[in-house]
Amino acid sequence: MAAFAAVPAPENDGVEAMGTAHANTQSLWSGGGVWAPPRSQTNATSSLGTSTKTTSTSAKKDKDGKPNPSQRERGHRQTHERGRRGAGDAQLRAEPMRLSNQLHDLVRGLLPTQEETERKARTVYFLQMMVGSAWKQAKIDIFGSAANSFGVRGSDIDISIDLPIEEDDREAKVEVIEKLGEMLQQVGMERVVVLAHARVPLVKYVDPRTGCASDICVNNRVAVANTKMLCDYARIDVRLRQLAFAVKHWAKARQVNETYRGTLSSYAYVLMCIHLLQRRNPPILPCLQGMRPSFSKLLQKGDDIVKCEYFDEVDKLGRYGDRNRESVAELLFSFFEYWAWRHDYAHSVVSVRTGGFLTKAEKGWTKRIGNERHLICIEDPFETGHDLGRVVDRNSISALRDEFVRAAKILRDEEDPLPKLFQPYIRPDEHEPSEG
Repeated sequence: MAAFAAVPAPENDGVEAMGTAHANTQSLWSGGGVWAPPRSQTNATSSLGTSTKTTSTSAKKDKDGKPNPSQRERGHRQTHERGRRGAGDAQLRAEPMRLSNQLHDLVRGLLPTQEETERKARTVYFLQMMVGSAWKQAKIDIFGSAANSFGVRGSDIDISIDLPIEEDDREAKVEVIEKLGEMLQQVGMERVVVLAHARVPLVKYVDPRTGCASDICVNNRVAVANTKMLCDYARIDVRLRQLAFAVKHWAKARQVNETYRGTLSSYAYVLMCIHLLQRRNPPILPCLQGMRPSFSKLLQKGDDIVKCEYFDEVDKLGRYGDRNRESVAELLFSFFEYWAWRHDYAHSVVSVRTGGFLTKAEKGWTKRIGNERHLICIEDPFETGHDLGRVVDRNSISALRDEFVRAAKILRDEEDPLPKLFQPYIRPDEHEPSEG
């Protein structure tokens, strides 16, 4: 079993001003993930429009005590502005460096603290010791937001136990998950839930010694490789993490990061940010899958063989984006301006794998198949037949596009845009009942 590695303290927390040294992070465990806690634990989010009681209340009702009409009408109000190419000529109104500094403070407040990172490391260590006593050949891999450099404070730990089990042997995987559930209960873990009949069998639990929640599955090797690639992209230029954290914070505040409601996952937003930085002129990020591969694995997932290969010697690319001097604030505006007014929703597919665009026709994503719609198309870089936007339906695409327009207009029109940009969205069914 792979030996547990201590969590390294990063030389760069990923929120320094543009032009400083790039992040020099290291891999954790066999999954290649990185936890990068800030050197400063300053939380400056309260001044940036994060969810506070006062802000939430003001968003719920207008001055007459009735639900705010702007909340009821999302998906309808701004439809006439979509596709306006002229709107793409707009510019960021706020002073870029001042706004970038505010965004840096925001990111520092969202990053896991050193104390939280150490608690997560202890959680994985305890699990590794337990798993090793039952399965000598087991290897622990961390994947997802806890290891890909884009995890926010308080996020769960996603863990894959790598065992010599055939990919299509679901019965063997379920047996492992059920045995793990019993073992976790026996050693005093809390809120142990075994989901043996889920699409991916897993067990959920909370370690009472650390307070950390974890989800465990078996042989999720493609996700581990994907985590490593996202982490490697984050190591090339610090602006990627800064941009992705700001976009993810916006998506959470505006409630457009819920796949079960028909909007996009955090993973999709990270890919959208990578793609934007690949497409800048000059580019800030390269297309790692378009370079000579130095990392290559053929992995089975279901009935498919997934080719996971790309150039992972990113220490050689540390100054790749230096010719582009755009600030994080300018990039954030470019992100929303692109998705509000420039993207061709009818025909285009965003592809990090190619660093460019594909067409829906060449992907075969022109028609609805079952519950899969292709109204906004984002290709998974390894599982290339997977459209991350397939969950978006006709109602949610309307709301999503209106949120992109709203964000772009705020950054275009406001001198101090962040409080309004990150104002929490309150759904009509979440309004408090009126008194009397």
